[in-house]
Amino acid sequence: FETRKEEENEVDKDESPKVTFWAKGPLAGAGGGSSIYDDDVLVVKRVPFHFGSSAPFRVEIETEDMRDPESYEFDPFSGYHLEKLGQEE
Repeated sequence: FETRKEEENEVDKDESPKVTFWAKGPLAGAGGGSSIYDDDVLVVKRVPFHFGSSAPFRVEIETEDMRDPESYEFDPFSGYHLEKLGQEE
């Protein structure tokens, strides 16, 4: 029984999506459209939500059966995602 339970837990871990959060870096440059920080510096373990002071962030969701991960940008203060990255609507 214990062995079967352990096997079921392994399957669950393998099927779980990989979710990565990035803080939105401060914009820089002449047009103000890019950040001086690389993505690896902006990775965060969690996104704290607090009314009136939560910062926008980007999330990437990847599962085993996906060809490409899905990326979204969110503005927690507004409660709506800003856009699905890589697709024009």
